[in-house]
Amino acid sequence: VFFDYNCGYCKQTLPALAELIKNDPQLRIVYKEYPIMGQGSQIAAQAAMAATKQGKYAEFHDGLMKSEVANAESIKIISDRLGLNSQKLQKDMADPDMNAAILRNLKLADSLGIGGTPSYIVGNQIIPGAIDAASLARLIEGERAVKLATKTDGRDVGANK
Repeated sequence: VFFDYNCGYCKQTLPALAELIKNDPQLRIVYKEYPIMGQGSQIAAQAAMAATKQGKYAEFHDGLMKSEVANAESIKIISDRLGLNSQKLQKDMADPDMNAAILRNLKLADSLGIGGTPSYIVGNQIIPGAIDAASLARLIEGERAVKLATKTDGRDVGANK
């Protein structure tokens, strides 16, 4: 899922993603930081990725998604609440690798024709915009059915590698 911490639709779909994860332990969601809504979004994306170095990405991500606005103030509040080392967080946020990772996400989104948030990729399908848990679950099940059919009819050449 390509998302922005200041995207209202991304925040609205957070419960749907949480429900999917809870109900489907085999589901893997890859979050792609896609800060397209201004400087606050850029800083929030850097902070969340930097929180990874302190083992707190998921909690930090959740905190930012639940905050009214993602900016320097909300980052400080969430960082303090999670007990992060703020000096390390600031240093890690300034790491050129953070900007490089965000730039890769922006280029990937562009190459896929993604121009807004949230945007989901399920298999080979790109789903732009907010989507409810039931619809997303149907798309995931459909993709799994296609993969299963491919494996059972012998067309899955990758399985033999």
